[in-house]
Amino acid sequence: MKNWLVKNFWLKAISLALAIITWFYVVGELSHAPGEERVPFWVGYGPGNVIKELPIRCVIKGQPAGNYILRLDKMTITPEAAFVIGPKRIVDKIVYLKTVPIDITGQTRTYSVTVPLESVKGVRF
Repeated sequence: MKNWLVKNFWLKAISLALAIITWFYVVGELSHAPGEERVPFWVGYGPGNVIKELPIRCVIKGQPAGNYILRLDKMTITPEAAFVIGPKRIVDKIVYLKTVPIDITGQTRTYSVTVPLESVKGVRF
């Protein structure tokens, strides 16, 4: 039984060393790989168009169940703002962006929901 361990010992040792070196190389490369990076890319940004950061407001419909209440001071919106791009005359009139209505009818506990923004004619975000 001892024979299988020592047979071709140096070949096994070199293979193990190469495997360890390869592993460290791969791990090192992964740590140098670029992470997620947010870079603004404004397609259509040109003469006559402007970019504006606007706050997002949540639109709620319905009522929670029974004696439950909606605590607006505990409500969070992530992200809090979004960039819009469009003609200056349209963008200047927009004060905030709205979410599509969130129905809270019958809710009895805290929950999270992901909703899109309502579209605004003439602008993109």
